[in-house]
Amino acid sequence: MQALVAVTAGDGIGTEVTAEAVRVLERIAARCGHSFRFESALLGGAGTILGAGLGALLLAVFIDGFAIIGISANPLLIVFGAGVVVAMIANVQLGRLREAGRT
Repeated sequence: MQALVAVTAGDGIGTEVTAEAVRVLERIAARCGHSFRFESALLGGAGTILGAGLGALLLAVFIDGFAIIGISANPLLIVFGAGVVVAMIANVQLGRLREAGRT
């Protein structure tokens, strides 16, 4: 049997429990001839107070800026979504640089 398993360490269970669950599934796969592929889901995570404050400031600037220049607020959610995607990509890249010891 082959299966793709979504690993969601930020779901409230705890990272140590999730890691042990992966180990159990790996042993089951080895013993019973199964194949599991584990992928992390994009949820949970960690942040800082500074990052949250900067994010809130950025959103406030967008909201006020759109009103000041007379742009409809309807596309604002698209702008927010794009901002979240850019922030996630930047976070992943910074994490990779930290792991490589470049920052």
